[in-house]
Amino acid sequence: MLIYVCPSCRAKNSLDNVLHQAVEDSDARRLVEYLVLQQQPTLGAQLIRYLRLHAPPKNRLSWSRTRQVLGEIVEALKSHRIHYRGREWQVRVDDWRAALDVVFRDAEDGKLRLPLKNSHYLWGVLANIANGHEAARENAIEQARRSSGRSGPDQGARSLADVLPDAVANPQRAAPAPAAHPITEEPQPITSRFVREAREQIARTKARRERLLKTLQQQEHPETDGGNADSQEKEQ
Repeated sequence: MLIYVCPSCRAKNSLDNVLHQAVEDSDARRLVEYLVLQQQPTLGAQLIRYLRLHAPPKNRLSWSRTRQVLGEIVEALKSHRIHYRGREWQVRVDDWRAALDVVFRDAEDGKLRLPLKNSHYLWGVLANIANGHEAARENAIEQARRSSGRSGPDQGARSLADVLPDAVANPQRAAPAPAAHPITEEPQPITSRFVREAREQIARTKARRERLLKTLQQQEHPETDGGNADSQEKEQ
């Protein structure tokens, strides 16, 4: 049996008697008992504190409103999921604790309009946390898939020499070639001394060959010059 100690007078009483005296509505009492008895030591107290955010400033929260708020929460706790914006989100007990801390902090910072009309804000925080868990799981699966694809199904860790044999055996050959750049200007003519001398030598050789060829032609046809000479004498 759980004992309740009054924070003011320190009087002790069973928690069942306290709940029976404090919560007149039987349905609401069962919901509160579930939160206090099943979700202690942390979450139960947080949810009772969350319930107070729905209470009007100068009036007590009605039992029908208490049943509505706690009924949604207890159902979500038992099923470990919530429905928000057309889809289902899986939530854990730790997610509830983190989400309630966010709600309390935002309420203290004046970001919430109190009293709360519903639990949509809490559901949105829970969905955001659950979405983060899903993204982390998907990222882990993708990383594992990429790692498996790189190493192969039957291959373990390998050395750099196994993965890049050419790079280890001949680093110069494996080195990437420098990037080619487009040519934007006409190439400049080569005017070195060696080239100039070579060109002059070629020209001289060509001239000698032409003179030699002319001499050989004259030796093969000597009558051409003689006939021309006789014709000139007759004309004179």
